[in-house]
Amino acid sequence: MRRMIGLQAIVVTLAMCGSTCLAGPPEIRLWPNGMPEPVVPADPAEVVEKRADGIQRRTNVSQPRLFVHEPPADVKRTGAAVIVVPGGGFGVLADEHEGSEAAAWLAKHGIVGFQLAHRAPTNKHPMPNEGPAQDLQKAVIEVRRHAGDYKVDPKKVGVLGFSGRLCSHRHGVVL
Repeated sequence: MRRMIGLQAIVVTLAMCGSTCLAGPPEIRLWPNGMPEPVVPADPAEVVEKRADGIQRRTNVSQPRLFVHEPPADVKRTGAAVIVVPGGGFGVLADEHEGSEAAAWLAKHGIVGFQLAHRAPTNKHPMPNEGPAQDLQKAVIEVRRHAGDYKVDPKKVGVLGFSGRLCSHRHGVVL
């Protein structure tokens, strides 16, 4: 009987909130009308998995996008935003501990966290950082473009990178 009541509570909760309870954070697609080369093929499909080491990784990202982590309603907003760039050596994105967790921490402190899912894998491309660097530059443009939607000052947009190779000036990334 308890199991039945518990199941009914889950069904009622899902009915009340619709698909938003199961959905992740809102997303901003970076290249809805096509992206510049080099691209990551859509086949195989994007995969998010937690491996034996307990670290969640995302790979086969062919549609770069931002996951938006806004401050909770009871937290005073600072007007700042940070684009969080997970590391992973251009083969995968360590997008939980170096992505969603960092963005959520920022949100709890009044900063809108934008978690970047950049093209991956690109570690076999002639210039592995080229596509991800384009995605980061486009992310800055999009965050500034959507600043009003997220109550962000477009002059207060920063980047937190866990991959020194992507965020390094020596690789030609200029924001």
